[in-house]
Parts: sequence; structure tokens; C-alpha cells
Amino acid sequence: MKTPLIMAKRERGYIVIFLALSLVIMTFLAVDLTDSSLSAQRAKYRDTDADLERLEAAKQQLLAFTALTPVIYATNADGTLTDNDKIPGPGYFPCPDINQDGAQEPDCGGTATAPYVAGQLPIKNATRNFTFDPLAISDNTIIQYTVSDPFVYQSNRYNTTENPSIYTPLNSTTVNTLPTLSINGQSGFVVVLLLPGQDGTIAATNQNTTSFTTVNNDDLILGITTAEWQTAAQTSACYLKTHPPRNLPEWYDSSNPPVGSGWQGVCP
Repeated sequence: MKTPLIMAKRERGYIVIFLALSLVIMTFLAVDLTDSSLSAQRAKYRDTDADLERLEAAKQQLLAFTALTPVIYATNADGTLTDNDKIPGPGYFPCPDINQDGAQEPDCGGTATAPYVAGQLPIKNATRNFTFDPLAISDNTIIQYTVSDPFVYQSNRYNTTENPSIYTPLNSTTVNTLPTLSINGQSGFVVVLLLPGQDGTIAATNQNTTSFTTVNNDDLILGITTAEWQTAAQTSACYLKTHPPRNLPEWYDSSNPPVGSGWQGVCP
């Protein structure tokens, strides 16, 4: 049985790793956020600097979450340490809020012909003290959130009763084989965030789709590209490989189900 002293030391170790990795990730993201076409990512400006700032803040939080997933889930909701073979690797996004209670769903998934999940951006993950929409406002305008379903935390297309707790293997190589979303004809987005137009409704062309557009509507759209995902996830994976809070995490190795992601071929 682990003594309280050992547990306390390990918990402090996770806090140090969390803070250090956060600084590393934010430095890389600040350099890399000019990636891809701004006209496609930002799509269209209204006279809504506050709306754009809100979308940008939500995007940064999602990229931080995807990079910090192994650290965020290194402990269970009750604060106890997660078994090393159950900690997911970096690269995952939260499920949308589908039942409109402000929280991410515990699992979600699309279909083979519609490999995406759409809903509202969760306000926060209460059990992990992580906020996804830090600039949420009081007028009840909710950010709409669509994500390619291999990238969600515990996609139910991969995590099934036959394969419980199986995660989609995600690394810098597999990302190029997975389905993506598009904005104004530009493909390669893994997440799309959207605030509705001035009338408060989302254009019909931007509902239940993988192809988003600002043609003939004033929806405000911001995306996360596969390149931005790769910067966040790979930086995290390679950092944690050399600074593991415990033993080398099992998600690093592709041969270790249910969490194996195969990062050893990217940052050996």
C-alpha cells in the first residue's frame, strides 16, 4: 500500500510536470499559430472582436487539453493515481456537450460515413478543473463544436463493449490517414469552432456537416488544423518521453493496448 508521503511526492511531481509541460506547449503554440490560411481559419470578421477573442481562447484551451491529456488523466477524478497502462497519450479532444448541460459527454462517436461529432463546446471538465470556454459570456451564446471522431477522448467507434477503453492510436504518422473537416474548401481541420451569425442562428449549410463555409452567411468560424494538432501532441509526447512523471508511459508504445499510440517511431 502506498504511504501518504509517497503519494504526496508523486502528486507534487505531477504538478511540476504539468506546469513545465504547459510552458513548453504554450511556447510552441505561440510560434506555430500562424500555420495555415488565416482566411480559412478565421473565415470572416464581423465587428465582433470579443467573439473572435473568445474563439481564439477556446482554441488555445483545446490545444492545451490535447497536449496535456496524459497529465490531466494521470490521476482519477478522486485524486488517486491512474494505472500506468490506462493513461491515454496526447492528442485527444473532449467530446461535445450534446445534452446541453455544459459538460462534455463521457463518450461519443460518429459513423463510417459521417466520422465526426457535433454539439456545443463544453464549458468545462468539472472533475479535472479544466475550462474549455474561458471567455464564455452571459447572453447564452454557445460555441458550436465539431470534431473528427478519432480525435475524441474515448470515441465509442473505437471504445466498444468488445474493446473496452481502447483509444484511437494517434501520432504524427496516423494523423495523415484520419478523416478531417474543411472550411471554405480548405481541408485538414480536426476541429471546427463556430459562433452563429448576427441573428443568433447557424446557417443551414454549417449544420451536420464536415464542410463549413462563410459564403452567404455571417457565421464566425475558427479551426484547428492537423499541423497545429501535431505541434501540440508531438511536443507533449517527446517531452514526456524524456520527463516521465513515473515509468515511461505505455501510450508511447504501439504494442501496448488499450492506450498504445506508437509515438516511439516519432521521438525515439
